[in-house]
Amino acid sequence: MFANAIAISKLARLAGDTNTALTFAANAAALRDSVQTNLWNDSLQHYIGPFQKQITSLSIIGNFIRGRELAGYVPWYFELPDNDPKYNASWEHLLSAKGICRPLRIADS
Repeated sequence: MFANAIAISKLARLAGDTNTALTFAANAAALRDSVQTNLWNDSLQHYIGPFQKQITSLSIIGNFIRGRELAGYVPWYFELPDNDPKYNASWEHLLSAKGICRPLRIADS
């Protein structure tokens, strides 16, 4: 939605439709604020999302995921995060041995 709002704003500006351009730029800013406020987890220094379906008794619909996932990097694909060291800290976890790329533990047979 954020990227779409940015694209519509830019296209409207190119077409000379200032009102639409400003409206969709404001929509994009509101979406950015909402994502940064509601999906950024300060303690994990990562974007997280809520469970969409209940898999176990611990994964209750609407509760937030308790760890980092690669999906937490999607906002950068759309240039959504503000250029703030707070958000950039997430990248330190990508290749960290204690972060996303931690060694897999295979259960004993």
